[in-house]
Amino acid sequence: MGRPNQDFPGKPSFLDGIIFEEKADEVWICKEQIDTAKLPKLILHAKTKTYGTEEEQKRRDRDVILLEGIQRNTSKGGYNVVQFKLKDCGRLYPVDDAPSLQSLSKDYRKVLCCLTDTDVDIVNCHPTLLNHVLQCEKIAFPLLSEYVMSREKFWALHPNKRRWTELINGSRPQEGEHETVHNFYGQARGALLKLFGLPKFELLFKKGCERAAAKGKADQLGTCVSLLLSHCERECVTAAMRFLKKQTKFNINCVVHDGFHVKAKANMSKGDLERVARTVEENTCYRFKVQFATKSLDDYDKSILHAEEGERGVAPEGNDYENAKAFLAWLSDEGHVLYRVGKEVWWYRPP
Repeated sequence: MGRPNQDFPGKPSFLDGIIFEEKADEVWICKEQIDTAKLPKLILHAKTKTYGTEEEQKRRDRDVILLEGIQRNTSKGGYNVVQFKLKDCGRLYPVDDAPSLQSLSKDYRKVLCCLTDTDVDIVNCHPTLLNHVLQCEKIAFPLLSEYVMSREKFWALHPNKRRWTELINGSRPQEGEHETVHNFYGQARGALLKLFGLPKFELLFKKGCERAAAKGKADQLGTCVSLLLSHCERECVTAAMRFLKKQTKFNINCVVHDGFHVKAKANMSKGDLERVARTVEENTCYRFKVQFATKSLDDYDKSILHAEEGERGVAPEGNDYENAKAFLAWLSDEGHVLYRVGKEVWWYRPP
């Protein structure tokens, strides 16, 4: 399985390496390529869509602010330049909370960059990283190892695929859930207590407990494992991005925690992904063995490009230019074609 990489420059130990100190001042500058023609439609959708819960409403309100911010910041060429920097939670976030694709709801993000970007991410990220760390430290968590080998078998036991990572992060099993869910949770708690009881993790455990207290969370262990895996995730992703940065054909368009976007036209191959994975193994503290995969970004809910029938007459708030763009985009989606010849404009309507 491997051992912590004691020979990697600047990383004399796990905590001195990826936790708190590694490249804390490193800034990643990304030129997010934005499909500006679709922005007005997304703003319209976000402003007119209603949700059931208070949390969903807050998410919608935040999306409106982000979409309008991206619209303001995007250049005429369609680029939104964002700086990403390490935060104390272990992840890279936009400097000064700048509007970014990273922060948008997934479907909105996909709409704005599906024609130009390819998503590259770590397969089964957090479970794989935790399993690797535990095995390196010789701490047993048999059900996690099984999950990493064949997660589809576990997905069949629970309708929510995310349930298993929720259990790792401290979510308690509910009455009526499958026996394996309860056993998985019990093994997770036992393994994590042993892990954070090791001297090398004392500082991380202390910081995790402080974060839990500051956020009013009773489950300190869940916050600690989240902090650990966020740092491990970022270490792998930044190692991959540093490697790709040296390859002239790959540009990192956006950072999305467990992965990043590259230009679709770069056609990242299976061989490219394998080279990225080898680089991560060679340049991370725990010599993480991870698998990278590319994903298309066009699997979004197509209905978000349209207001609902009762809302079609609602125009997004904005200037005349923005509203005109929204109207023209709607015409195009409905099959209309506008063709200009000299000073004349011909309008072809669908049959």
